[in-house]
Amino acid sequence: MRIPLMPLNSVLYPWMPLVLSVYEERYLRMLEEVLRGPQFFGTALIAEGREVGGPAVPHAVGTEVIIARAWPVEDGSWRVVGIGRHRFRVLSMVTQEPYPV
Repeated sequence: MRIPLMPLNSVLYPWMPLVLSVYEERYLRMLEEVLRGPQFFGTALIAEGREVGGPAVPHAVGTEVIIARAWPVEDGSWRVVGIGRHRFRVLSMVTQEPYPV
């Protein structure tokens, strides 16, 4: 299964809430596509790299995030409230422009 991936500097466990402020162009685009489609994406703890502005290599285990609510903010960013659902294993990663899958 291929899912959009947002590497973060935090760990999300199944059934745990996640609150994000999304402002990077690549993740705004991901959010736009996810909100039109399956309403979920994956997140995984960053093993190497940076959370903002650069490439990041995630750890091999992540958590699927179901979007419970998302709304735009005046500054162009979005606020997202999600819930961790299932854990998954990253078997391979495609660093497609603009975000990893």
